[in-house]
Amino acid sequence: MSAEAGSEMGNRAPAAEAAPAPRVEESKEPAGSAASGALVPVGIPIFTLFAFAALVAVVAGTPVTWISSRQEATTTTLTLWATTLSDHSAVPYTRRKVKVADLPCDVMRQRFRALEAFAILSIVSALATVAAGCAAWRRAERSFRALEAFAILSIVSAVATVAAGCAAWRRAERSSFVGGKVLAAATAVFTLITWAMAVGLYYKRDMCVKGNPSYADQKYELDAGLGVFVTAFGLVLIALGAAVANPTVPAAVPSSVVVRTLLLVLAAVQALAFVFAVIGTPTDWFFKWDASGTTSTRMSVWTQRVYVNGNRVGKGDLKDSQCGELPKFAQFGQAFAIISIVATLVGAAVAKHAASGAGSVGAALGAGLFALIATTCTFAAGLSLYFRQFCAAASLHAAKYHVTGGLVLFGCAMVLLLVTLLVVVVFQAIAADTVLFDKEVDALTSQRWTFWRRYDEVSGVVGERPVGCDALEQRLVGGGVLNAISIVIHGVALLLAAAQIANGSLRRAASFVALLASVLLLASWALVADVYNRGQCGQRSFAKMDFEIRYGFVLLFVGWAVALIGTVANLVVGGAQ
Repeated sequence: MSAEAGSEMGNRAPAAEAAPAPRVEESKEPAGSAASGALVPVGIPIFTLFAFAALVAVVAGTPVTWISSRQEATTTTLTLWATTLSDHSAVPYTRRKVKVADLPCDVMRQRFRALEAFAILSIVSALATVAAGCAAWRRAERSFRALEAFAILSIVSAVATVAAGCAAWRRAERSSFVGGKVLAAATAVFTLITWAMAVGLYYKRDMCVKGNPSYADQKYELDAGLGVFVTAFGLVLIALGAAVANPTVPAAVPSSVVVRTLLLVLAAVQALAFVFAVIGTPTDWFFKWDASGTTSTRMSVWTQRVYVNGNRVGKGDLKDSQCGELPKFAQFGQAFAIISIVATLVGAAVAKHAASGAGSVGAALGAGLFALIATTCTFAAGLSLYFRQFCAAASLHAAKYHVTGGLVLFGCAMVLLLVTLLVVVVFQAIAADTVLFDKEVDALTSQRWTFWRRYDEVSGVVGERPVGCDALEQRLVGGGVLNAISIVIHGVALLLAAAQIANGSLRRAASFVALLASVLLLASWALVADVYNRGQCGQRSFAKMDFEIRYGFVLLFVGWAVALIGTVANLVVGGAQ
């Protein structure tokens, strides 16, 4: 190592003096400093992340509306637990809730009870699946045994195959991860049965009384609950595929295995967001039926069309509308819808390239952040079209239009990217060996700094060295502590954000907590930036000694930016509603 790198950053011994032999820690060695060509399996971490996303989806989707009819005068919404009837024409406004237990028809009660049961089983099995992934990830034998007991007790009464799978798990080697795969398969089955039964209920005729029309015949619409459960079904299938395929990544310098794993996740999510953007761009974003149920008006971000008895009788381009600033907002949404398609496709390719070790982690995160901004702008344009009054006519929201597939898909793409980027930041922040900046003298000599440690590599041997400067150590450790606190607060914010789907009053609380976490993250980044640019203990700064900024440093700022975007979007949506 050069005298400059060795003496100026806290090593008080002269450069020519023999420095104490580095304390070699093979198990704590920075990722990639040895065995650079090794392949590391990452199926279980990917499995756990997607299983957790599926768990959040089923928890959020269970209490919300599954089937609805929103007319100008009346609104009827059906959850798995109750039917709510609202009359907007009555003075004063009236609202009546009918619980499933009070439904007058045995067949309908039985179907809703079955939906409730399978929704709860979906939550339980998804929770067990996440626990299986976490236990396998940490390789804690006692956690595995406790998990087996929990999984069997929780779902043996519903699906015998799960019990058989858990029994097989006991006999199999832990590396095969049989139990996790069985639990993921059970979760997929439960979510599939739940949303398939809901679709069957929607199209079921002759229920209760022969000749009764179906919900579809009555112009009801499938709502958010179904969409969230279908999303959960897709996520758990991805998790199951990751466990079965168990892909590997090279553990090469300078990226850690954690980064490579999360880059693969980012690539997969952006590919899914690309599909959503491709489908959502041309499809309808809003629609409305008149009181007679014969005439419907449908709007995409491109056109508005009128149908009578299923036959189109009128069509107009939104860019040609004479309604105030409506054309400008429509063209803004059109432009960013196209940009979203390109950005998510490019982002997926860049993330996959970076995961293979051939590309830059910073480029992957930058591409992902740009894709997030593009999908957020598209979604924001859709919300503006829905809630804003552009001319004398009422807004689409006031006119009782429904939000449908296209805009929902862009919202899903935005949320997927937001959550994934947050996960990337969180996992990097808690990794003790995340490299903030480093300097390579030659192929066998380098110095790396993290929040907590300084690593010196001399002649290919990596060891931990003391910092040697209290002020420098205090700033780095302080930044790491702030980062860790922000992770916990971000976790609380994500839980509140999921809960606000069922209870809108939690929106401000979720936004405030997320804002607090983003402030702490920014403070952490500022401390690290100060360390890099300002010398401590009379020594020159890292910047002046030609240390290079690495992905750990960049991730702090990206994490702050992503958290801020999510917070502002949450507040904007809440204010619009």
